[in-house]
Amino acid sequence: MELPSQYLLLPGFVDIHVHFRDFELSYKEDAVSGTQAALAGGYIAVGDMPNTKPPIKTVELLRKKIEEFNRKTKLHIRHYFGAPQDPSILKDALINGAYAVGEVLPEEVLDYGGDQYLEALFQEAARVGIPIVMHCEDPVIINQYSGPRDFEHHNVIRGPRAELACVHNIIKLVYRYGTKVHMTHLTLPQSISMIRLSALTSPLT
Repeated sequence: MELPSQYLLLPGFVDIHVHFRDFELSYKEDAVSGTQAALAGGYIAVGDMPNTKPPIKTVELLRKKIEEFNRKTKLHIRHYFGAPQDPSILKDALINGAYAVGEVLPEEVLDYGGDQYLEALFQEAARVGIPIVMHCEDPVIINQYSGPRDFEHHNVIRGPRAELACVHNIIKLVYRYGTKVHMTHLTLPQSISMIRLSALTSPLT
């Protein structure tokens, strides 16, 4: 899809968190329909999340996705790389077009080794210079909930303690390694206050 010439001349919005899906989830959204919606809303650039099916967690899939999107649209797209089980591939992902890692989900952190994995991910991301997008909820606290897991109990399953514990942990990791981090889906004013009080306005947003 060609970008209409008028969009090349006018200023517009940037959305750093979109889900164009594609691949096996293209019935929900794809690069063409997502681009059309973005342009209709005045957006000229987006950052596309990697939780497609299959998720973008290998360099091969990242290359395939970028090639496919380049055929479908001229809209400026930053492609994010799914949190890999082995953080050592982040350099290859960056070289091959990944703009950031994430959003890193609490379920992934738990599956890959908890705090030990998260520390290794932050250390390697800082070393190679790739930002991390965090869906900030503590997986251990989430798993402590033993009640119903339907949508009506979402605010209990993923309650304030889970968010605040994660924000506190991420601030410590940013202090330790200087990793560039963007926290997404924050819901609590206390989380914003904690970030502001940390004085980490540059590497942490």
